[in-house]
Amino acid sequence: SAQSPLEVRIQPSATTLEAVQITAKAPVVEQQMDKLVMNVAQSAFAQGNNAEDLLRKAPGVSIDKDGNVQLNGQAVAVWIDGRPSQLDGKNLQALLRSTDGTTIDKIEVIANPSAKYDAEGQGGIINIRTKRNFKHGFNGSLSANAGGMFYHRNLEMTDPVNEVFFDQEASLNLNYRGTKTNTFLQVSESTNQLGVDVVSATDLASQAIDFYQKSVSRYNARWSTVALKLGNDWFIDKRNTIGVILTLPMNYMSQTADTNGNRSFQRALGSVSQQTMSFAQSNFRFSQYMDNLNYTHVFNEARQAEITANLDYMHFINQSSNPLDNYLLTPSPLLTWKQDDIFATQSTDLQSDRTVDVYSAKADYQSIVLGMLMMEAGGKWSMARTNNTENHIEKFNGATILDNTNQFDYTEHIGAMYATLAGMIPGGFTAKIGLRGEYTHAFNSIGSVTQDYFDLFPSVFVGYNTRDMMKRFGLSYTRRIQRPNYSQLNPFQYFIDAHTSMMGNPDLKPAYSNDLSLTAGFGQYVTLMGYFSYSKDVIGFNPELDPATGAQRLYADNIGKNVIAGGSVTLSDLPLGKFFSLMLSAQLFDFHSTTNSTMLLAGIPSSLEASDVHSLLFSGYACLTLMLPKDWKLQLDGFVVSPVTQGYMRNNWNYLANFAIKKSALDGRLLFTLSLNDIFRTRKNCFGISMNGTQVTYYDQHHLEQTVKIGLQWNFGTAQKPLKRRKVGTLDEASRTANSTSVQQ
Repeated sequence: SAQSPLEVRIQPSATTLEAVQITAKAPVVEQQMDKLVMNVAQSAFAQGNNAEDLLRKAPGVSIDKDGNVQLNGQAVAVWIDGRPSQLDGKNLQALLRSTDGTTIDKIEVIANPSAKYDAEGQGGIINIRTKRNFKHGFNGSLSANAGGMFYHRNLEMTDPVNEVFFDQEASLNLNYRGTKTNTFLQVSESTNQLGVDVVSATDLASQAIDFYQKSVSRYNARWSTVALKLGNDWFIDKRNTIGVILTLPMNYMSQTADTNGNRSFQRALGSVSQQTMSFAQSNFRFSQYMDNLNYTHVFNEARQAEITANLDYMHFINQSSNPLDNYLLTPSPLLTWKQDDIFATQSTDLQSDRTVDVYSAKADYQSIVLGMLMMEAGGKWSMARTNNTENHIEKFNGATILDNTNQFDYTEHIGAMYATLAGMIPGGFTAKIGLRGEYTHAFNSIGSVTQDYFDLFPSVFVGYNTRDMMKRFGLSYTRRIQRPNYSQLNPFQYFIDAHTSMMGNPDLKPAYSNDLSLTAGFGQYVTLMGYFSYSKDVIGFNPELDPATGAQRLYADNIGKNVIAGGSVTLSDLPLGKFFSLMLSAQLFDFHSTTNSTMLLAGIPSSLEASDVHSLLFSGYACLTLMLPKDWKLQLDGFVVSPVTQGYMRNNWNYLANFAIKKSALDGRLLFTLSLNDIFRTRKNCFGISMNGTQVTYYDQHHLEQTVKIGLQWNFGTAQKPLKRRKVGTLDEASRTANSTSVQQ
């Protein structure tokens, strides 16, 4: 009843695998048969935070140094409202940061997707569902957040500075539903400033090489984003509905490190051999246009027989510039940094343009068959074309020594068909089996790769629930694929700092994984999960070191295989007295990485044997909620991720804590929030390179993201019973348009 907080669970029907719940309030986390759902709208952190902030709170989710989202240590495909975002790395991060937290309803973590979903994403799929109002009449919300923080920055070898970073976001959501039409509009904009302090060092003494190099970089970054989403459904009659969806996100990022905050030196044979002051800048602009036309026809309501067709088009534009000026100084034992000591200038300027066009057609049919089983079947075809142009100019003391223009084009066709069958088995069991087949044909303009391959991707789900739903068990198996994203295939070079660059590899092969999980739920609060995954041809980055010059390059490669085994425990809304509740999620995995690729020293393969490393990966998230009278809510949360080694790369500790206060008034129509992100200023991405078991290079990226924010949200319009969400807009291509090379993640 409305007067009791007790959660009532209803036995699933014969045609669904998802638990149906009727609650006085939605729990923060729901463990369903094939996914874990975070009800973000219930959190005080939704106001004043963006989608990236909220995604970090999902159990098992981490975001690596390049902005790539991982689940249980593996890459995942990130979807928005049932559609792949088509983005990864820096581009995905820009989209997530431009998505106001107040527009998000749920985050669905699907570790083992069924055959109905695209097979892309080794770690599964994370689907971010934005708020859609399905109530009759006119409804909407308006929200705004603003805040900032003061920093005193005092890096080694640089001049200390005092800086203030400021953030602001605003969003508008409108929806009108009549008897024949449903129209919605979402508009958001944001401006975010932050700093990143980077310290890197290379020491080859353990390899019997007398070489040491250290660099410090003080980056300032500014994000400006605007996003628009417009859609309309026309209800032709009870059996036919046609709709359109238009999405227009646009982002601009500028990142700069001046000579006072970007310095490095090298020491060889016991003395300083080189000192450098650098001016580094990266400007990045992307816009993405996504159009969807969808149609649904209901054949028989009693049998839930219907077909949904989707036509999608996505056009992506990415323009970036990456100038780097190195000012060489006369080496000084005391490391003095005087302009008068400059004796030479080295300049590199990289200008790149990339466009991606994706066309997709998809049809999905469902119906109850044999009176008790839900059958789903469908097919899709997609074509993706990416065009890349890079202009690479290098100068020494103003004289041009290199001026190259490179062109790289890539085309990919994917065809797929699938079928699934789900239903109840006597004795309280449920089951769902499926099979998906995908054919891929891909080629690039330089002629090094033409790929034709066909794969089968089975999926199996078996569940058991006691009659009172107080004990729930599930077993699932899926096979997945991770195709290289477009930037990983692109052989162009990108500079991180004066001595470090990254580049793709057009010869990359797709990676495959086989995933098995077992879940168990007890009562209202406890969920346990066991997990096993075997992946081969894992895509990562291999290092190349040149001890003579200090140049370091990270190049994409199929580095080997991973075996991940472990489990997790989740406590959802566990009451701790009258006013407190606790949400806790902890994962512990044995991460076994075998590397078959070879590190390069000065362009020559090293004598290192294949790396075979076991490391424990621990990640945890906790949120303590205090509910006070008069609709006050206080929340304190934090996460921690332990070090893990993959190939020659090792990610180090990462942890963070946040605080938020939420107050609702006027029957929930007015919301006020006050939040403090990164309470202890611990937001870091730290990673290193190991040779023969000894770390020879480390990168320490300290993100200045502590921010105090104030937010307001006003909800207006009618308040009637919501209607069913339509299954439209399911573009089934992977999130592949990556650009994961900036330190600003």
